[in-house]
Amino acid sequence: MTLRFAPLPVDLPPGCHGVRLDVADVAPLVAMMPAGDWPEAMRDAADSRRADFLAGRLAAREAVRLLTGSDARIGRSDDGSPRWPDGVAGSISHYDGVACAVAVDGSATGGIGVDIAPLLDGDQLRAVVRRCLTDAERAAAPSDADVSLAFAAKEAVFKAAHARVQRHIGFDEAEIAVLDAGAGTWTASLGHMLAVDLDTTSLIGTYAWDRSLVYAVVALPAASIGS
Repeated sequence: MTLRFAPLPVDLPPGCHGVRLDVADVAPLVAMMPAGDWPEAMRDAADSRRADFLAGRLAAREAVRLLTGSDARIGRSDDGSPRWPDGVAGSISHYDGVACAVAVDGSATGGIGVDIAPLLDGDQLRAVVRRCLTDAERAAAPSDADVSLAFAAKEAVFKAAHARVQRHIGFDEAEIAVLDAGAGTWTASLGHMLAVDLDTTSLIGTYAWDRSLVYAVVALPAASIGS
């Protein structure tokens, strides 16, 4: 079957490739795959979770193909995170029937992260405001869209930092603010521990809304590798 990959609606860092895929497109593949072909963590999972997983991995493989010209398998690390081919940095996200992935030359960045989040409302919105925003972020009286972006941006930062930091990162370790709404950019001011871990005090990422979903992307500076 032919999969219909689409470009991401958000601006990407130089040299980065990204695609998205409707999870529904992979449902026939999920039904056909033998149980033994799934990673152990997926063998007893519901078909909906398997479809999210498979769509994310297929999007990642396509992003890597666009970057390198080669078809590569995206493995799974012991902690469940994607295992990228040597020399490639990447990230995967999925939400509400959409999966996406980005890939970039690993020598050009210290890590990259992408996240998709919905336009939050109701109990979800209140929970994110209470648990995920800093006092300063709450004091800025953010709109529902601002809260949703802050959540996606923090997740993108955590994904970008994961391979380097190898520890739990708290939501208060990255304070998000819109830098330029017209340009679709945001900034993350890092807490002391994360700033030391990444050898930088702030990051600049990009975002874009597509219907009721916000896409956030951020890359760590290459100088943070091995520092």
